[in-house]
Amino acid sequence: MTAPTGPLKDVKIFDLTRVLAGPTCVQMLADLGADVIKIEKPGSGDDTRGFAPPFMPGTKESAYFVGVNRNKRSVTLDIAKPEGQEIALRLIAQSDILVENFKVGALAKYGLGYEQLGERFPGLIYCSITGFGQTGPYAQRPGYDSLIQAMGGVMSRLIDRNTTIPTSVKEMYTTAVDDQTAVDIHILQGERELVQDCRSLARFKIPIEPQPAGVPRVEVTFMIDANGILNVTATDIRTGHERSVEVKPSYGLTDEEIERSLEESIDFAEDDVTKRLLIEARTEAHMVIHASEKALQQHSSFLLDGEENLILAVVGDLKKACEGEDYNLIRDVTEKLSETTTPFAQRIMDASIQEALGQKRLAEI
Repeated sequence: MTAPTGPLKDVKIFDLTRVLAGPTCVQMLADLGADVIKIEKPGSGDDTRGFAPPFMPGTKESAYFVGVNRNKRSVTLDIAKPEGQEIALRLIAQSDILVENFKVGALAKYGLGYEQLGERFPGLIYCSITGFGQTGPYAQRPGYDSLIQAMGGVMSRLIDRNTTIPTSVKEMYTTAVDDQTAVDIHILQGERELVQDCRSLARFKIPIEPQPAGVPRVEVTFMIDANGILNVTATDIRTGHERSVEVKPSYGLTDEEIERSLEESIDFAEDDVTKRLLIEARTEAHMVIHASEKALQQHSSFLLDGEENLILAVVGDLKKACEGEDYNLIRDVTEKLSETTTPFAQRIMDASIQEALGQKRLAEI
């Protein structure tokens, strides 16, 4: 790797991100010349090193990983161990920026939370990337695009039309509600945005252990062989349990149906996008409403005088907005609810962090 050049060539970044959103953010800074040290898990590295094929030409290196991690230097470090934390602190002492995309508060148990590092390194810029923000009612949960799609009936294309076969794609899914006992895998074919406008090829369930929403991990592999046969395998990462289904070419659309699907995707593009935006806005709103009401029930001791009535009033406004079809209004009221619950959520999070720190020995933090 050559010496950094560009407007950020004198900036050093400690990169604790993985998968997509975080690495993409840091890659943009690296492209501008920042000196990036990427921290990876010993043994396996970043999760996306295993997202292959496709591989980089002539190598066994994941194209996905390389696509969001260029211009970085990687080191393996186990931050769960005291010696790893000590090395991390030495590297952070030499850095200008730290970027991470762990769940809110997760790094505090390793002594690498914002409050801990901010006190020790007052000049450090600490950037945390999450799915639901730092202080909203859903802050403690991971955010995945696939979760929003599954809840709202929106389809995401994984294997594009005219893709060269054989080919394989992997996607990670989680749950949207607490204590789900199964995840429904629905395989479709089509060019439209919504499930209802595409053809269903197969559907199956994979049993999972009941856990809080967002905790389970189900990896789904879509593989098309040279004969055009699609095999879909779902694996519960926690237990290793698998379920699969095979879809033969005869199950899909005819050439005429594909052509009609393409024409419809163009003719109804604007309407489809509007419907998708409405579904996504309502889905996010329902998630925030559920989280807000649950937080009020479970953490009422953290409420200030009059705060519960204020939050419930905005919850009522959001429920009313969801009955309409103005997705911009739904988003605005959702944002208002997040802002209204922020002080309440901050007190809950602060108490959780203090409890976590209280369970650690001084040598560990």
